[in-house]
Amino acid sequence: MSVQQQTKLNYGKTLILLGSSLFGVLLFTMVASFILQLIVGEETFQENTIIASTSIAGLTTESARAVLEEEVELWRQGTTVTLEYAEHEVILSHQAIDFNIVESVSLAEDAATKGLIAKINESYFLEAVEALPVQLETIDTRQLIADITEQVAHLQLKNLSFNLKEYKIHSALAPETVATATIETDIFEGIHQIVTVLDGYSIEGEQSFSMNRVLTEMGMTEQNDTARSIVASVLYEAVLQTDFDVIERSIGNEKPEYTKVGFDVLVDEDDDFVFVNTTLNTYTLNFELEANRLVIMIKGPPLEHTYETELENEKTIHPRTILQYSAKVQKGSSRTVVEGSDGYFVSVYRKKIDRNGSLIERELVTEDFYRPIHRVVERSLLDQEVSGSSPGLTNTNEQSDDQSEESLESEESQDIDQDSDLETIVENDETEPVKGEEEVNEDGQD
Repeated sequence: MSVQQQTKLNYGKTLILLGSSLFGVLLFTMVASFILQLIVGEETFQENTIIASTSIAGLTTESARAVLEEEVELWRQGTTVTLEYAEHEVILSHQAIDFNIVESVSLAEDAATKGLIAKINESYFLEAVEALPVQLETIDTRQLIADITEQVAHLQLKNLSFNLKEYKIHSALAPETVATATIETDIFEGIHQIVTVLDGYSIEGEQSFSMNRVLTEMGMTEQNDTARSIVASVLYEAVLQTDFDVIERSIGNEKPEYTKVGFDVLVDEDDDFVFVNTTLNTYTLNFELEANRLVIMIKGPPLEHTYETELENEKTIHPRTILQYSAKVQKGSSRTVVEGSDGYFVSVYRKKIDRNGSLIERELVTEDFYRPIHRVVERSLLDQEVSGSSPGLTNTNEQSDDQSEESLESEESQDIDQDSDLETIVENDETEPVKGEEEVNEDGQD
């Protein structure tokens, strides 16, 4: 055998020996691993393997499940999940949240972080939502459930809160008329122009409406105060049938003929009518003007509750008669300087009613008071000197006209505070015209 052949033979033997050695090592490793697993038990998770903020590194599958079950129990004891809507809240039962620990562990990956697989029990979930004053069909329940399961999957020991207003489906319900108010008036100047401009005007969710601002933006720089006040008065009555908040409203010194006591709104250069759409939905203003009848409707998605207005403590305050003595009036004669008119008082309430017709809340919106305009009669100064003070009259000759008026205003305020006093005034005016009169001479002199 040649040297070259001998070399090739030795090389081949070396390769065979090396291959056999490697195979032996591999076989030994596999056998040793198998034997070790039989001795020690199941395979464990590697370092940095985390489920729901809990490390399961070095744990077997069964141990990991046990640890996670304990963590879930601790989470249930230390955490609440709350659903909120319109200042109402309800705690979501822990029974509404199912954690699938077995599947979560089986899908765990070594050296990876994952959350627990959670599922919402629909029955308990719907029970919680329906306990709130919200229509279920207006809520994006799919997204709400997804957000809840995402948050609870980490088992963080903190209270969770979900506001259902953030899950409203704004276009879920067809628009309808949620409020209507009507007024009859013979005043037409300027009203038609306002109605034309405002008809179809949209008020977006959580946005305010200002009568003066909107009309100015619409190009109505020259505005009729009476027309603005009439439209605002009707709109105000409609707004009180919703949950919109009235921010600014003024009334005049005298009750206007075109509206009821409690619904008057004064709008002019200095006084505005402002309210806010407190919902997340968009509502539109619609107007109808036929003959002497103005109708204003607020249209949009149905409100969560029904709202009604209620008037209480309606009072009519009859004017008193102020006697003024003047040298310009002939003896035995008299003349009426001011005819006078009634004053009024009323309390306006707004009632919130649920879908079952039960009263939820009764809110005092305003108390409107219009002072009476006193009747002023002038008589001859000679008649005063002859008659002196008549029975039933208050002699105020020593007071000025201003002082007399201040006295009357003070008494009117007391009349509002005490219903019995107010009723006495009304009765006296009807049965004994002389009572309640006050005497003053011209210029407040004797």
